[in-house]
Order: sequence, then structure tokens, then C-alpha cells
Amino acid sequence: MSPVLSTASSTAHPVAPEKTHPTVHFSLHPLPLLPNELIDRILLLLPPKTANSLNRKAVLRNHLRTGRCTPSIQHAIDTLNLPALSFFATNAPPFPPAPTPKGWQAGLPRIPAVSYAASAGRLDAIKLLIEKGVGASGRALDFIRFDESGAGLPLVKYLHSLPDSEATFRAMDRAAATGDLPSLRFLHTQRTEGCTTRAMDAAAGHGRLRVVKFLHAHRTEGCTVRAMDSAAGAGFLDVVRFLHRERGEGCSRLAFAGALRGGDVGMVRFLVGSRGEVDDIAVEQAVARARREGTGEMVGVLEEEWRRRDENGSGVEYSGDRRAEGPSFAITEASFAPCLLAFLTESGPNGAVPGRGLQKQD
Repeated sequence: MSPVLSTASSTAHPVAPEKTHPTVHFSLHPLPLLPNELIDRILLLLPPKTANSLNRKAVLRNHLRTGRCTPSIQHAIDTLNLPALSFFATNAPPFPPAPTPKGWQAGLPRIPAVSYAASAGRLDAIKLLIEKGVGASGRALDFIRFDESGAGLPLVKYLHSLPDSEATFRAMDRAAATGDLPSLRFLHTQRTEGCTTRAMDAAAGHGRLRVVKFLHAHRTEGCTVRAMDSAAGAGFLDVVRFLHRERGEGCSRLAFAGALRGGDVGMVRFLVGSRGEVDDIAVEQAVARARREGTGEMVGVLEEEWRRRDENGSGVEYSGDRRAEGPSFAITEASFAPCLLAFLTESGPNGAVPGRGLQKQD
């Protein structure tokens, strides 16, 4: 039997401690479970005798979890990218006991490990899987973490360079929504999957004017009324002006309702003066709401527009003899445009909850 070191004094010659490797760097997670593909790779890197003794992935996984790594196991791990391996160890979900579909289930249905690494922006982890031959790129381009700074471009270029690289329109749509113009340009010039109208719609709603201009100039998919609606509701007047001037999709009444909800006087002034979707009844109802809420500047803008339309004979109808006092307050809920009804009956500024509909003045 091999001698065992003791803390007690002894005249016997000291026994040199067995040379061991440090604990695996990624064993801090309570259950550092790795994708099956990486477990397979580590097994392949082990000497045949060691691999045969482990026999099952569960045994090796237990060694990794507890940090009880023999020199041969540690040597196999050292040939891999430890920071990237640590990423997988601390992010992989528990493996269910029953057999699962192929691929690593990382919190999403059947998402491969490469795609999960792409969604986290980890190029090192992607390269670990690809260069060691333990993963396929698949549609990882669709999962890239895009960023307005262009941080997604290195991942886009690397995945695009792989022979099995695939993607769908979602890659460009997501790049546009996040404002990642460098990645968007690359996908436009180097790939053929294209995008959908959601690309410009989302870019407009997030105020990405440069992206909107790029898509308008270089893509044919266009947008929908959601582009101007969402930009107006979010207060991006520069985007709304561009869409109004350069494109023909227009907006819906939701654009005006969103501008009113946000108290955006400049946006309201532009919409009532430039967009035909803001009809007379919408202006009349908006004046009533603004008066009730006591927002003086908004009241002034809307009443000015009401008077202009009245002077131009726009056909606004009023109740009784109250034309001189402004729009009538004798409006029933049934006459409201649905989108404005929802706006007029929701919580107002400072948490005030207005009554249902508008009340007739005494």
C-alpha cells in the first residue's frame, strides 16, 4: 500500500506528494454540465485506457463537476479553450434523464450549442465548437447578438465563412431592429436571404434613422404602417418626417393616439398638420382630452388645428350652439374611433384615471 502523508512528526523519509493538476477552472458552477458534443470530444482526447475506464459520459461529467480530474483528463481539457469551455459549463441547462432530440437544449427548443453561443455573442465559444469539429454552424446567423456598435459583425463574418452556414430573413430583421448597420450591410451584400417588412418597421420603432435610410435605399421589402405608428408613439420625429417624405405606406390612427399618449406636442403638431389619417373627429376628441387633463400647450396646438379646419370648412359637426367654445363635449363612446377610445379611457398623466368617455359641459 502506498504511504499516506500525515501531519504528525515522523522520522521516516517524507513521501513526495503526487503531482496533480489544479482544479478545472470551470468547476465553480454547481452543475457545470457541458454539451454532449464537448463531452464526446474530451473523451476522444483521452488515452484509450482512461477513456475505456470512464466508459460513460455521466462518469466523466461527474469528474468535471467535482473537480476530480486525473492528469490525463486535465491534459485533454487544456487542449481546449478554457474560457469558452467555462461559458458552456456555466450556461448549459440540466440534462433530463430521458433521451432528448439531437442538439443541446439551452433554454430554447432544440437550439444547437453553436447557436446558443452566437446568441450570447461568444465568438470564442463558437470557434471552440467549430474548430474542434464538435458542432455545426446550422442557422447560427439567425441567433447572433447584434448591437448598435457593430459588435455582431465578427460573428457574422466568421459564420458566413463556414461551408455549412445557413440563415433566414431573421438575421437581417434582427440586425435592423438593433441598429447594427455594419452587420446589416454585410448581410445585404454577401448573402441572399434578405429581410421582411419587419426590418424597417422595427428599425423605425427604435429610432434607427440610419438603418431606415439604408433599407429604403437598398432594399425592396419596404415597410408597413407600423413603421410610422411605432416611431410616432416613441417620439422619433426625425424618423416620422423621413417616412412621410420618402415613403407611401403612411400610418394609422394609432400614430396620433401614441403621440397624444406620450404628450409629444411636436409630434402631434406634425401629424395633425401633415397626415390625412388624423381626421376631424380625432382632433375633436383629442381637444376634449387635453382640456380635461389640463395640458395647456397641447390644448393650444389642438384648438389651433380645430379652428383651422373649421375655417376651411372641413365638415366638423358640433352639437347645439357651442361652436364658439370649441369642439363639443357631447360625444358618446360609441362614436369614438376604437384606438382613440382606448387612449381616452386609460390612465392619464400623474396616474389620474379619467372617466369613461367625455362629459357634457354645463
